[in-house]
Amino acid sequence: MNSETVRVGGMSCRLWQSSDGRWKWHSRRGGRRVLNAAADLTKAKAKAKQQLALLRDGRSQLGNLDPALLSEFLAWRGQRSDSPPIAEAARKYLAHQTEREIQTRIIKADIAHFAAKHPGPIADVTAESVKLHLDSLGVGPRRHNNVRQTLVSFFIWARKQGYLPDTMTAPQRTHALPVPKKRPPIYTPAEFRALLAAVAPEWRLPLAICGLAGLRTCEAERLMWREVKLGKKLIEVLPENAKNTGRRRLVPIHPALMTWLRETDFAPDDHVCPQGVRIDNLAKRVKRGGVKWVKNGLRHSYGSYRCAVVKSAAQVALEMGNSEGTVRSNYLEYVERKAASEWFKKK
Repeated sequence: MNSETVRVGGMSCRLWQSSDGRWKWHSRRGGRRVLNAAADLTKAKAKAKQQLALLRDGRSQLGNLDPALLSEFLAWRGQRSDSPPIAEAARKYLAHQTEREIQTRIIKADIAHFAAKHPGPIADVTAESVKLHLDSLGVGPRRHNNVRQTLVSFFIWARKQGYLPDTMTAPQRTHALPVPKKRPPIYTPAEFRALLAAVAPEWRLPLAICGLAGLRTCEAERLMWREVKLGKKLIEVLPENAKNTGRRRLVPIHPALMTWLRETDFAPDDHVCPQGVRIDNLAKRVKRGGVKWVKNGLRHSYGSYRCAVVKSAAQVALEMGNSEGTVRSNYLEYVERKAASEWFKKK
């Protein structure tokens, strides 16, 4: 069998003539061994030399790479190959959130929707794929930003678990949408009383607490009677029950709310709010009775009417667990003091 050897620098390649008269040799492409063939020896040598030159130049460039950069790339490639499917990472993340006693209903739905569209490893997700997913939701800017933030938190957690390289994650590389500034909708005092009259008796006190103490619905749902300090005229919102902030706060019990509380029997180990049904699920019931339901309207109403009474954004911010800037932009100087007096009037 006729054979020849081609050399370029320190690399070589063996060519041989097969039974059909063609010259053949092996090369590497994409990490795989590839069989090449040419009609005559001259063409075979030229092509083999070209392939060896490319291989030599590629190795030379690799040799010139910064060792730290090369190490970072190899670590990234190892993490990428070991990255779990999104659905598997999501199960662990939700279990982690549950252990921290964080409400996961909406988080779970948002991540499950994303995982259904991206069945591959979490490391394969790109900023472009996240953007396309968010754009496909067809929701307003606030909801768009909420879903984005859920994915940002999920991917940051995944990075801390070693599922992703130690760099900015794909959701972080997307941008939140600007949210138009507008005043949150509130109830009038008459609408508030109509709402309380429309719900079942066991739901009146929880709604009164939301409207007359400014608790979030999730905070009211977790409130225990032992956290209602009638003697001190304070409601204690525990850190684990305070949404977002995770800080304990004390909310004053106003005379109007005190009337509701003193008329209710309670036990220290019982929840103030009926369990098993969320406050927001009352919406359909009251709407069927022709009564207005405003999502988060009771809390927003408290902020607006309370600002009209105390004229202090800082004080209302402490009571509501918000930033002073949020209180100023959302609640300050929107309602008259006369309406506020009507809101906090004893029943």
